[in-house]
Amino acid sequence: MKKLFLICCLCTIGIMLFGCAQQNEEKIELQSMSAADVLDQLIEAGFPIYGQAILTVDTDPQKLLGTPHYYTSKAKWLDRRAGSLNDNGAFIEVFNNSSDCKARKETIDQTYSMLSSVRYYTFQEGNVLLCIQCDLSSGQVAEYEEAFKALSQGKLPKPYTAETLNTPSQWTGYIETFPEYVYAGTKNATFADRHFELKDAPQNISEELVALNFYYNISGEYDKLYDLAGSESMQISATNTENNFKNGQYTQEYIVRQLSTLSLDEFVEKDPSILEIIKRDIRANKLIEYTCVKADHTFMTPPWLQGQAQCPDGDYTFYYLCGKSQQDSNWKLYEVYWE
Repeated sequence: MKKLFLICCLCTIGIMLFGCAQQNEEKIELQSMSAADVLDQLIEAGFPIYGQAILTVDTDPQKLLGTPHYYTSKAKWLDRRAGSLNDNGAFIEVFNNSSDCKARKETIDQTYSMLSSVRYYTFQEGNVLLCIQCDLSSGQVAEYEEAFKALSQGKLPKPYTAETLNTPSQWTGYIETFPEYVYAGTKNATFADRHFELKDAPQNISEELVALNFYYNISGEYDKLYDLAGSESMQISATNTENNFKNGQYTQEYIVRQLSTLSLDEFVEKDPSILEIIKRDIRANKLIEYTCVKADHTFMTPPWLQGQAQCPDGDYTFYYLCGKSQQDSNWKLYEVYWE
């Protein structure tokens, strides 16, 4: 009897707690949400959003906020997966009614239908308009659409996950096997007080690019260092390296202990957040073939710079994104990442 009574009590408590949980559960009503509210839901769902802004009458560049038949609130943001930081990103606009929202959508669709070079997507749910105007894949746009539709149905968006990037099928341009190759470059060299040593000979053209990147830094051949760069960021890095040398700030020694091209299986095991950044860089540079080279090396600065450099002297592991783009069929260096 006591046992039965205990079970009944527990069941009653469970029902009470469940009822409380239902009462405290957040109620989603998209039609009554502001643009900032919608953006908050996307951020909480984990979408890779940054650079977000809530527009006001003063900051709206189109000066439409609050005017008759236009949006009453607007929020915009950028997506870290987008291929170019010059893209306009995405935005949410909220209207007083669905008719005004529909008219706005039709205007936007008509305007951008004439611009074949611009990828643009608009989605309407009642009085709320979602616009994606950045270089995302159709699958990534669909994730936003799915989250937007969930909100319109009174549901929280499904948590965003980048785990799909950890599958080889997402990296169809990845190269892990290269033609037969023999390295004939320099393995040991000294220039005044600077020294370069290559303990592990490159096994392919991409590894050679990485080795030369270290070598030209030490040899002072900055025009050749610049030529290795396939991206604007790597070109800027080469220019800064030359300017720093002229100001007496340079690397005194590079010892490259090991170079290795990651297999596709090794590559996709990296942290999803890092893979997102790499995917963005691949798309930004329009790479058609690419690979990732791991470089274990030792770095040393002159005595007068020790303690002042951004990175202290020691052992490091860098990962270089190498590839061929639609514009350049030669293998180049596009980005560098480290851990």
